[in-house]
Amino acid sequence: MPIFLSQSAEENENKYAYYNDLLRGTSTDMFSAISPAVADILVLGKPFTIGYMLFGSERGLTFDWYGKLVALMLISFEFCMLITNKNKFVSACGMLLITFSAATQWWNSTGILIWGMLALVLIDKFMLSEKYKTKILCACGILISGISYVFTMYPAWQIPYGYIYLAVLIWIIWKNRKVYKVNWKDVLIIISVILIAAGIRCKILYDVKKCTECCNEY
Repeated sequence: MPIFLSQSAEENENKYAYYNDLLRGTSTDMFSAISPAVADILVLGKPFTIGYMLFGSERGLTFDWYGKLVALMLISFEFCMLITNKNKFVSACGMLLITFSAATQWWNSTGILIWGMLALVLIDKFMLSEKYKTKILCACGILISGISYVFTMYPAWQIPYGYIYLAVLIWIIWKNRKVYKVNWKDVLIIISVILIAAGIRCKILYDVKKCTECCNEY
């Protein structure tokens, strides 16, 4: 709680700045190491923290906590609908098992589950949709999901979950191979997503340079 409050405290002259001097009495990287709200384009990779800036610390914490729970329930249901060929009963059971599993409630892997499953659901919809407005919306969601997955910054979860998501991705591509036809518009959208994601990744590497240099001194 002190971490999140330090970003919005009245004593903080630069609210929601990337570096905070209030928390430890010295410059502290608030995004990569701690992850509260930061007024930066990087917040696209941690969208639930936007609530702190919009609603204040108290309501922002509520939005962050319950927003993830509700999002996980909805996304896990859609993901289960995808892999069960739209069996609603099984999907509802899968939603409850995923949302209230030990990995979620005890080990707090909510973010990795949300963004990994959302990306796969959107990739499937991207391949099946013929409307380019829908494809662009899916691409935006995939972009945010991909960035958010990377910004979770916990390889112990990201790597094993990543293998599972990769297997499902291969299955989705195989499932849609006869329906989906590659065209130049789709290629342009995919390239745009990759370039934007790479640009945001380069930005955080630049922003954490100061923090990295300090760590390398010890």
